[in-house]
Amino acid sequence: MFRSNQPAISGFTLIELLVVMVIMSVSMGIVIPITMGQIDATKERAERERVVYFIEKQRTASLFSGQPIELNFNGTRLSATAIFDKENEVVFELDHISFGEQTHQLSPYFTAEQELTAIIRQKNWVLTIENEKAFWSNVN
Repeated sequence: MFRSNQPAISGFTLIELLVVMVIMSVSMGIVIPITMGQIDATKERAERERVVYFIEKQRTASLFSGQPIELNFNGTRLSATAIFDKENEVVFELDHISFGEQTHQLSPYFTAEQELTAIIRQKNWVLTIENEKAFWSNVN
C-alpha cells in the first residue's frame, strides 16, 4: 500500500457548477415574475382600500359639517370639496387606478347609490358608493 504525499483534491467539477447555475436560473426565472405580480396586486388592492377609506372619511366629514361634499374623479386624481366651501379641496393622487371624469355628491343625510367605473391593470372595475359604504367589484 503506497501513500501519496499529495493531499487529495476535493471539490466540484465545472460541469456540476454549471448544472447548479442552470437550475438556479430556471427557478429564479419562474419565481421572480410570480412574486412581482403578487407585489403589484397587493399595491392595487391597498390603493382600492385607500379610495374606499377616502370616500368614507369624506362621508363622515359631510355628516359632522352638515354640508354636502362633492367627489370628483378624473383620471388618477380624486378630489373632494364641500359644496359651500370650494376653497378647501382635499386631493388624493392614485398610482394604479384610473377613473373616467365623474362626479358624485355625498349628502350628510342620504346618498343615492352610484356606480363609478375605473380601470386597474387594463381591467374594468366598478366602485359602488351606497349610503354608508363603498365597495369594489370586478367586472371582468
